[in-house]
Amino acid sequence: MRHTTNRWVFLGAAAAAAACVLLLAGAPRAAFGDNLTTPQPNGPCGLVFHNFPRVLNMSWTVVPGANGYQVEVDCKDCKVVGKWDSETPAGAAMFGVTANSATFTFPGDNQGRWRVRATQTASAPKMSAIQAGPWSTWCNFAFKTGSNPSGPSGGYPPGWCGINLASLSKSSGHPGDTFQMIGTWTASQGTKEVCINKGGVHHLELAQPWNATVLTVRIPVGLQPGTGYMVGVYCQPIENASGTVSSSGWKPFEVLPDLTTVTNPKKM
Repeated sequence: MRHTTNRWVFLGAAAAAAACVLLLAGAPRAAFGDNLTTPQPNGPCGLVFHNFPRVLNMSWTVVPGANGYQVEVDCKDCKVVGKWDSETPAGAAMFGVTANSATFTFPGDNQGRWRVRATQTASAPKMSAIQAGPWSTWCNFAFKTGSNPSGPSGGYPPGWCGINLASLSKSSGHPGDTFQMIGTWTASQGTKEVCINKGGVHHLELAQPWNATVLTVRIPVGLQPGTGYMVGVYCQPIENASGTVSSSGWKPFEVLPDLTTVTNPKKM
């Protein structure tokens, strides 16, 4: 009788364990990457760019937990007239980056749009290599450069003043710091305005006289720290302008905390 009782106890325990396994196997489990939030484009969106080469600068908000991002750049009429590249078999351009910014050389004077999503690299066996979060909304733009300024036609888009931003000496700085904008700026400033934009236009101060290849500028005091700022030069004043204003193209910049507002700790 004792043997029989133990046998049923053992069988009952085994059945309960099996049921527990079945319940665990059938329970829904969150997929790797489900915890990733949606990045938000910092822009600029909805603008017409006149810079040549047609370098598109993109940036977006940082997603906690992400160790990479996938960016998709789509062009209308580039492969099939009347269609976005994503609507064709060839598809839109897609690439991965680890930072929350990227550049892309756009193929022509067309309408374009880009979007981004955060990714995680698998950290456990039997997981696919990369899991991705949801796509952001599309950030729309367009290029209108006219003919290649260095080409045989020598044509320039209306309003463009022949300037181009090639690089920055640094991509971040505190208010009051100086940095250099390297590019083609022409011999005199004229109506050109040097700006750092985010949710509005903020003028950069020239720390040294205007130069045809290097502009030394100072970050305005009072800017809120953060990413998503874009640095560039307009051909004409942007305030009260009608239509689009030609520019040099833009590069992302991060404003660091203002050191002059940091209070010193009290001495004990």
